[in-house]
Amino acid sequence: MAVIGRTLRPVLSPERCNTCTVCVGLGPAYIEKGFRDDETSVRGKVFQGMGDPPSPLPTPLTETAPPCQATCPIGQDVRGYLKAVAEGRFDAAVDIVRETNPLPLVCGTICPHPCESACYRSEIDAPLAIRNVKRFAALYEKAGMPAPAPSKILHTGHVAIIGSGPAGLAAAYTLVKNGVQPIVYEKEEEIGGMLAWAIPSFRLSRSDVTYEINYLAAMGVTFITGKALGEALTLSGLEADGARAVLLAIGTTQGRKLPLDGSDAFEPLLDCLDYLRQVHAGTPPDLGSRVAVIGGGNAAIDTARTLRHAGVPEVTVLYRRPKEQMPADSEEVAAAEEEGVSFLFRVLPTAIVKGADGWQLEGFETRSESRARPVTVLKERPVVISVTGIVTAVGQQPDVSGFTESEGIACNAGGLISVDDAMQTSRHGVFAAGDGVSGPSTVVEAMAGGISAARAILSKRFKGETP
Repeated sequence: MAVIGRTLRPVLSPERCNTCTVCVGLGPAYIEKGFRDDETSVRGKVFQGMGDPPSPLPTPLTETAPPCQATCPIGQDVRGYLKAVAEGRFDAAVDIVRETNPLPLVCGTICPHPCESACYRSEIDAPLAIRNVKRFAALYEKAGMPAPAPSKILHTGHVAIIGSGPAGLAAAYTLVKNGVQPIVYEKEEEIGGMLAWAIPSFRLSRSDVTYEINYLAAMGVTFITGKALGEALTLSGLEADGARAVLLAIGTTQGRKLPLDGSDAFEPLLDCLDYLRQVHAGTPPDLGSRVAVIGGGNAAIDTARTLRHAGVPEVTVLYRRPKEQMPADSEEVAAAEEEGVSFLFRVLPTAIVKGADGWQLEGFETRSESRARPVTVLKERPVVISVTGIVTAVGQQPDVSGFTESEGIACNAGGLISVDDAMQTSRHGVFAAGDGVSGPSTVVEAMAGGISAARAILSKRFKGETP
């Protein structure tokens, strides 16, 4: 950075700006007390908001990604598409987003936007609305841009992808862009995995999911529904049909059970995935007028909000830790509160008991120092609430019952698929990615896993070929 004469005005080269903060930390506007104490200027507000500035990042600038990009699981060029939108170059913004993101409408709607948490602008007033700008670009594409041309398939054979959730879709996108034919198998009749049924439609429009699927199909991704691994499909059969690699992107579609004393006698007890499946199918169960949702993640919040949208008058979320330790997105929690969902924090349910006035959920208050440590159960402080139904949201796991033993796929003690550093399973040529490997995660984190697995497949199974 240079300065012009006595004005000490910085000369900015936008193409080289890497949000290194040198201009804030070492520029005259910071060093000179008269400039930094000017409460009416932007530079004064920068100083007042930041106090001591962040340490300058190493040079050369081109070797260091800005915090927003570094924090994004799929490494989106945030500055690139923000600048393109600001300059009215909307087609270019779409192209930049699409370089690494196969699901921009989905991400522009439900991504927890870690990029915004890392945005330096928050040190001055508020972070830039990065997710909303991405959604703007995606909606611009949906409204008027033509469908993509089919990708040119350069390699013989194909890759079979089991599961059409975010990990599977991201892997298919990466493969087809690199000239490899992906065939995606989905056990349900709808493409999209949990995007299609587990995330409520008031959070994620079904038309947006359909658009994303159609975009991938136009690129050349093949989708086959109603085929489940371990039933209609086998790994050996897929390999015999010409699959040069198989990717397991099966997600975590089974809810973990919560041990509650007396639950065997209590019928309106579901896990959140069963409940959301039934709602999506148009057959929501009747859980009565007072429903308790046990858990503190996004699945619990989605379930509670869905219950309220279904007309249940009293919905209470019980979480064993304080509010600030909830893994659920804070904006989703705020939305639930606005919609009338009640919360009981620091409560651990342990039993369901039938009393004279109906069923009661019993438990104890807890103390929690941090999410890294177990809660302390305060048995001298019992908690009792009346309920007509209970939905548990205390964890999810993959359904590996149909193929692990027969197909030679090893899992770890937690029931997740084991992979090596190249994301390959215990069976040669079979890879795995997404929540089935990592456990429940965000959509963009699952996408990152799918992209990494696709790159590993390209390296391990197609490297060195002459198309």
